[in-house]
Amino acid sequence: LVSLLGFILATIAAIDYTLLIDYMPFWLLGIGLICFSAAMRFDMRDPLRRSLDSDKAFWMHLVAAPLIVHALLSGLGSLGESNATALIIIVMVAVLGFVALVIDRRALLASALGYLGIAIGTLLQEINLDEAGTIAVTLLALGIFVLMLGSGWPYLRRLVLRPLSGQRVLQVVPPVQVH
Repeated sequence: LVSLLGFILATIAAIDYTLLIDYMPFWLLGIGLICFSAAMRFDMRDPLRRSLDSDKAFWMHLVAAPLIVHALLSGLGSLGESNATALIIIVMVAVLGFVALVIDRRALLASALGYLGIAIGTLLQEINLDEAGTIAVTLLALGIFVLMLGSGWPYLRRLVLRPLSGQRVLQVVPPVQVH
């Protein structure tokens, strides 16, 4: 699938390179969503994650996530480094996190960590830290976020899925682990 999509992009570039470049975020988002859809089809075949379909889904999510995240968040750079842009990025990362929790795949969040770091760093500039301090506090905040998310994933997933009780989505995603 990924090779086929690459071939399609190469064909578009051969026909009209500017068409490819001018609309790159849309191409990336489209390809990312196609890969994400394929990954979800594999995941839905094996919600308990016991077969090769789960492995296929893992790799498709790994391809899809950076394409989707970059297509959605890279365009915000044109708005400039502002607190409003940083907050928009944080909200978008939270939405991606919600999706990641529902489908029980961390790739979307891992792909968004760089953008989240930039957003945190932008907000930290308001408290007048020097550059080294901003970097240190940003990395500390990201580290704490990753550790808390990693250790709290099952709890957060239960919390997020509880309001979806009885919904069809719960029939096609992995069950919540009870520890």
